[in-house]
Formats: sequence, structure tokens, C-alpha cells
Amino acid sequence: MPAQDTEAFLAEVGRPAQDGQSRRVWHQRHKDESTFEIEVRAVDLNYADCAARLIVASDSTHREVGDPNCQVGGSELRQEEKLEVISGVVSAVAPATAVQPTSAPSGQKTILLVEPDARMRTMMRTVLEWNRYRVVETDSPSLAMTVWPSQSKNVDLLLTDVTLPGAVSGRQLAEQLRRDKPSMKVLYTYDSSKSLDGFEQLNAQELVAKPFTSVELLESISRCVTSNIS
Repeated sequence: MPAQDTEAFLAEVGRPAQDGQSRRVWHQRHKDESTFEIEVRAVDLNYADCAARLIVASDSTHREVGDPNCQVGGSELRQEEKLEVISGVVSAVAPATAVQPTSAPSGQKTILLVEPDARMRTMMRTVLEWNRYRVVETDSPSLAMTVWPSQSKNVDLLLTDVTLPGAVSGRQLAEQLRRDKPSMKVLYTYDSSKSLDGFEQLNAQELVAKPFTSVELLESISRCVTSNIS
């Protein structure tokens, strides 16, 4: 970073960061002294029961590839970029955080996560665990039904994709589990580039569109858990 920017940069990333939004664009230098732009994002979170600030700097030179008008699919590219960043952070900072207690401490919410995409599931689980949720992780409706008898007592929220592999949709899975536990909240994720035919009756508080940031996911969960929808 150019020397004249260092003090301002340190002051900027030192500010509270609750929203996870872009702070500003900074200039970085290659070894040959040529410069390029980086976009800095920051978010405050809990990590291992300690207050922490996650700061991510990404090369913004080719930011236009995420344009929704791009023929190769802007939504998918944006989600892929976010997953690449989160995957790097997980590998470097928290390679072994997926230790799950057999029961949840008093007041801790338990989420049954059903997400077929492994990289997306890793990102979501890590964000949730950093923020003191207990996560029961599955990749399909059949596995969710298998673990349900042993986990149903603790599960407060089902977090599932609307579209799942096999014949059972996320909505059908939620209906089956709610027969056993009517009080359980449900939050559905969905691809914003695809239609939601057949799900128009769902309340907005029950839906979160992909791609999403960690802050958007956490806010959606909070709204769903505290809502009166059942």
C-alpha cells in the first residue's frame, strides 16, 4: 500500500463494522510498483467466544464480471466470488471449528442446515458457528430425516434450500418435520435468478435469496426466529 494511505487505511478498518458492507476502494502496489484497486469489506462477529473483526480485501479490477447483464450469469458469479473469499478465510483462520456439542447450552439456538452444495454449506455453517449457533449439518432431505429423531428436541430452526436433490422439496421436508414439531421455525434459501413457482404463499420473512452476505443471512435468521409465523 502506498505509504501516504497507510494511516487512513488503519483508521478505516479500525471502525466498528456491523453491516459487512463495502468500506471503500484502496490502491495496492505490485512489486513492480504498478497499482491496482482492492475493495475492503469488514464485519464484526463472535469467534471462539471472543469479539473479532473479519476484514476481507478483494481485487476489484474485474468487478464487472458480476454484472447481472453478463451472459455467463451474474448471480452465479457473485456467489462464486463470495464462496472463494469465505473458503480462503475458513482454511486460513478456522480449519477445525466444526465441533458440535451433543446438546445445546441454555439459550443457544440450534439450526438444522440442509444444503446440497458442499462449499455453500461450509460457508453457512462457519458463519453460524462463529455467531454462537449450534448447527446440525446435512446435504439432503433423506439425511435430515435420519438425524431428526435424535436432534428434534433441540432444533429451533430449519434452514433449507427450496430446491433439494431427489423427490422431496425443502417445503415438503419442512411440512414433514413440523408434523413432529409444529413450533419449529423455517427459513428457505433460493436462487434469485430462478422463479419461485408454487412458493408465492410464503412470507418474505421465510425467504432469503442467494447470493447473500453473512450479514444478510444472520439478519434473516434473526427475523425468522423472532417472527410470529408458524
